[in-house]
Amino acid sequence: YTRTVSTGFTEQPWACIGSPAAALQAATGETVFACQGTNHQLYEATNAGVGGGWTAAVSLGGSMIGGPGIAAATGQIEFFAEGTNHAVYERTPTANWTYLGGGVVSGAAAAALN
Repeated sequence: YTRTVSTGFTEQPWACIGSPAAALQAATGETVFACQGTNHQLYEATNAGVGGGWTAAVSLGGSMIGGPGIAAATGQIEFFAEGTNHAVYERTPTANWTYLGGGVVSGAAAAALN
C-alpha cells in the first residue's frame, strides 16, 4: 500500500517481502520505491509526482535477503542490498550489481546528501 498526506491508502500490485524503501530524488521530483520481490530480486517503481501514479515494478535482478536501501543522489539513484552471502552490493538503474563487501544482517540502508 502507498499513501500521501492528502489521500488514503492505495493498494499497489507489487508483491514484496522484507522491508521496502523509498526516496525522493530532489533534482527531478521523482519518488523511487524498491523492494525485495517474492523471487528475492530487487524491484523498483517510480512516481513522477504529477498525478500519473506509479510505474509498474521492474526487476533489477540480483538475489538478495533483507530489504534494500536507496540513495537518491542528485546525479542518479543508487540501490544497496544484502546478498545471499551477507555482503553488500550496489547498483543503479542503468548499471549492473557491484560487490562492495562487508558483512550485514537484515538488509542494507542508504541515505543521500544533496
